[in-house]
Amino acid sequence: MKIAIMSDIHSNYQALRAVFYDIKKKKINKIYCIGDIIGYGPQPNKVINFLKEHNIMCTKGNNDFATFHDDELDTINDDAKESILITRKLLTKDAKKFLRSLPTHLEEDTILLVHGMPPDDIMTYISDISHHEIKEALKNMKQQFCFVGHTHELKLYSLEESKLIVKDLHRGTTMLPKTRKHIINIGSVGQPRDDNHDAKYVIFDTKTNTLEVRYVPYNIDRTAELIEEKGLPEDNAERLY
Repeated sequence: MKIAIMSDIHSNYQALRAVFYDIKKKKINKIYCIGDIIGYGPQPNKVINFLKEHNIMCTKGNNDFATFHDDELDTINDDAKESILITRKLLTKDAKKFLRSLPTHLEEDTILLVHGMPPDDIMTYISDISHHEIKEALKNMKQQFCFVGHTHELKLYSLEESKLIVKDLHRGTTMLPKTRKHIINIGSVGQPRDDNHDAKYVIFDTKTNTLEVRYVPYNIDRTAELIEEKGLPEDNAERLY
């Protein structure tokens, strides 16, 4: 079975559409989105409606949670906070209901999907914790594979016996050895934070244990224009390039 997994769309409808139509070129059995559907970007309702229309299974991210929890606003940066406050005004009742209904995590046989850290943490950045803590999380995982987002980075954390192996992920295919447990940080659709501004997502083949990282170009200028139109922070647009 081939599974497409995306994260951190951040209300970027142009990027989501481009990723979806790239996925349609592949023989994909299921599509997942692991959180931060909204925030930063200009089109939260269009993104949510698109996910619902195409039956894309989703988990909750910290920005999604902050949409209806004021306490979370105090934990995020100023641009993210301002973006959430504007997004709250843009969201329809149905969109808010959808975000509230999202689970913290999903399971698919040997696969766990969660925004932050296993088993169900939507707030913790894997990049902010120690290697010891990552090793413990891997040891305690019931599943062999865990897919996370949140950091907007592409990185692979693998545990073989007591050894933690950490490597950057790049465009192309990587084998995930059956002798190891893995946490895969899958990058961002709507706001990549690396040296490449394309939308990123991954395809995991459960039969061959191979992971393909996909880079997808999209109309960044249009998203940037809409960010300005909606009165969102200028940095939200500049960060896309």
